[in-house]
Amino acid sequence: MVPSIRIAIIDRTADPFTPLMHDVHYQSVIYDLLGNVTTTAQYEEVDENGNMTTKSLQLNEEDDFYMRYRYKHIVECANGLNKEFAEFVKENKGTQDIKVGNDIDLKQVVDIVAKLPKYNELLTKYTGHMSLIERIIKVAAR
Repeated sequence: MVPSIRIAIIDRTADPFTPLMHDVHYQSVIYDLLGNVTTTAQYEEVDENGNMTTKSLQLNEEDDFYMRYRYKHIVECANGLNKEFAEFVKENKGTQDIKVGNDIDLKQVVDIVAKLPKYNELLTKYTGHMSLIERIIKVAAR
């Protein structure tokens, strides 16, 4: 006797497991929840005057943070970025508290000025990715 094969076709909207199977990695959540994101993501930031400005963040192989976190779970990504940012601030305290006086060495000034462009670039990337994660969490919470 040959066993009969039965196939059931169901509508996926009635499937309770579909929301549980959704990919929640950083890269896929950016594309799924934020919409209109190709290789550039837009985020808003408050400038020094208190005005909201829209900035863009390139999501490509040149962005260390994106490359490091794109395949990680969104919670792991948020925790990792917060931890890295705390270490970054602790390591770069000297560039934030620059005090000009008679006791400052010219070599120190040259070192600080040389580090400032990289410091600003890293700070921009940190704030950009943290803004994206915050936006993702707000959209997912709706």
